[in-house]
Amino acid sequence: MPDQGFLSRFIGGLRFPQLFFLAAILLGVDLVVPDVIPFLDEVLLALLTAMLAMMRRRDPQPDPGPPGRIEKNVTPR
Repeated sequence: MPDQGFLSRFIGGLRFPQLFFLAAILLGVDLVVPDVIPFLDEVLLALLTAMLAMMRRRDPQPDPGPPGRIEKNVTPR
């Protein structure tokens, strides 16, 4: 069984976790239901699921401000 910490970090890092789960569920259902052109839609859904898994959240870049600006730490100790 996979580590729970790994799964929570993986799911927490996704930008669209609901779409990832929807694509994974559709892929599972599509693997069970027979279709006219074998494996075409399974491959497309697998690619969609992999693309959604690769879309990670972007960390916001801090604004550096004007050049030469010195940051003051005013946090009380």
